[in-house]
Amino acid sequence: MLSDLNKYSVNVGSELFKLANQRIKTYGNHNRKLIQDLGPVFWNSIKDKKTWRKTVKRPVMTLGYGGTRHGMVDMVNDDTRDLSEALRDKHFLWSVYLGHLIHRTCFEELHGPANMLRMFEALAKQENDKDLPVKFNQIVTNFPFVHTYREPETVRVDLYDGDQRLRINIQVWKKATLKKSKQETGAAPNIVHSVDAVHLTMYVHDTDYPVTVVHDSFGCHAGNMKYAFHDVRQKFVELYEMNPLEHIMSQMDAIHLIPKKGSLDISDIMESDFAFA
Repeated sequence: MLSDLNKYSVNVGSELFKLANQRIKTYGNHNRKLIQDLGPVFWNSIKDKKTWRKTVKRPVMTLGYGGTRHGMVDMVNDDTRDLSEALRDKHFLWSVYLGHLIHRTCFEELHGPANMLRMFEALAKQENDKDLPVKFNQIVTNFPFVHTYREPETVRVDLYDGDQRLRINIQVWKKATLKKSKQETGAAPNIVHSVDAVHLTMYVHDTDYPVTVVHDSFGCHAGNMKYAFHDVRQKFVELYEMNPLEHIMSQMDAIHLIPKKGSLDISDIMESDFAFA
């Protein structure tokens, strides 16, 4: 069958394509357990460490932003397609295996980001119980943050043209309610990004040379790079020495949700060779 596909130029939707696709699905359904068991074998066959890094980087980096098992599966599946032919043609169940493994390992080994994620989820649940959005004024800038995801009321309306009836659904935003599931999943990334914005604002405000910024990435002319190298880190240290997390959580009576802090000395950031793009 595969030789037939390679021999001819097959259009999606053609009879040959449909036949091949059906045979592949039938094989997969009959051998699902075998295919699942081949997941570890497939990933262990990849020896290139750069490929390892590219495969796990995005799932690991997004843990503190609300990374889910489902999301990590999709990242593994999508981010590896262009790395090799074998990865391009891998079975989706193998992405499921590795995505679930990465998610489980992150929660077992990366206690700091995992605890922060749990904290923000708990904050959202707390405010959900009050039927309130996550809401606070940011440190330094005093910029208002309102995490107001809403869900409209849906009303069914019947329209008539003579004897013909057209039934449509209309979203009534005046009667919208808090979308609690979205508040819970979105709290971590949105609050973290709001603190990133304070850091960016502090850097831009206090800098006397031209800069360009994209979210949490900073750029300047090459001649000013030695200053930017220092200033970006200095503003980061200044910000976190002001305890922005406590500032945020105290406004919602949620100080008790903050996990125990580790031993990091925030001023050590000044000695970091790799901190920001």
